[in-house]
Amino acid sequence: MARMHRRWSIFTLALGFQFAGCHHRTNSTPELLRTDDFRYKAASAVVGRVSDTLRVTVVVLNQSRDPRLVPVSSACAPFNRINAKVTGNGKEWNSDMWRPAKQQETQDASGRPIIHACAMQAFGLLPGKSTTFVLLMPVKDVLGDSLPEGRYHVTASVRVSGTQVRGLNAGEVKLSSPPI
Repeated sequence: MARMHRRWSIFTLALGFQFAGCHHRTNSTPELLRTDDFRYKAASAVVGRVSDTLRVTVVVLNQSRDPRLVPVSSACAPFNRINAKVTGNGKEWNSDMWRPAKQQETQDASGRPIIHACAMQAFGLLPGKSTTFVLLMPVKDVLGDSLPEGRYHVTASVRVSGTQVRGLNAGEVKLSSPPI
């Protein structure tokens, strides 16, 4: 009985692999908006005359053979392009909490729906070309009242064509309160 069960299990498993191998997955993303061949690199630095600004940059390189479109945040579809997490000593600061994406109102004061019309805005990214996205934050806002001065690790994420790429190592920075 055990031998027959083992053969049946092996047959079922082999049939499952055969079926899965014949299945072609379709991608619903239009070719022009795909990000499969994009490569990402992040960096961070403290900048400004008095080292009062944290700058996080993400470079996006189109390694495909085709041009791509990258939608831009708009009033109808707002989003934060770059998110930064600053971590150290068991504490964390997140830029999305500091500056959340603002959604437009969907109802007026009387409860009636508000309808917005916006055109999609995008820019082209040619094959082999790159674009840089930048997030600037005042160091005093990052440190706020919960993070002490010190060395912190910065991790970035970027949203490109509806794809959220997380966990980009943006390096380490030393944050200290700028002089007043």
